[in-house]
Amino acid sequence: MELPNIFKKHDEPPLVNGQAEMFLAGVRTEPELHIAFSFALYAGLGENETLALRWEDVDYTAQSVIVYDTRRKTQRTVYIPKKLTEMLKAHKNKQAGRFVVSLSPYLLNK
Repeated sequence: MELPNIFKKHDEPPLVNGQAEMFLAGVRTEPELHIAFSFALYAGLGENETLALRWEDVDYTAQSVIVYDTRRKTQRTVYIPKKLTEMLKAHKNKQAGRFVVSLSPYLLNK
């Protein structure tokens, strides 16, 4: 069995040895960006998948989120690490919107 080459699209290797944590520390003061990048780094979600997440898609008990692919009209369950689950709980208390990530404050300031 041949394993897939994960570097086909990108020449650079993935983040290693604490680089993800260092990157996230740089956006910690921006809650929406911190959550969005955390989903990318810890759960492997893409930009559109992250922006489409609703609070009703989050299952804290199962430590998972339901990710929808609107183009293919499919959905899948993605399990997330406890660290991300805890971040989501704290973020939910500060954010009243329907979506987990709202980038509107950043778009309005441009």
